[in-house]
Amino acid sequence: MRTARWTSSRWPAERRQASVSFTVHRLLASIEDEQERFAAVLNRHEKRWTPG
Repeated sequence: MRTARWTSSRWPAERRQASVSFTVHRLLASIEDEQERFAAVLNRHEKRWTPG
């Protein structure tokens, strides 16, 4: 539960991407710089996000 809460705290609702899994959001949540973190999730078209 702590991990889910922490991940959610790093992703304001308006920055979350419905087409990206929670696992990817959790992985990207560790990026300290907000602008870099928010840009990383938008670059999903350049990469194939898979939780593996």
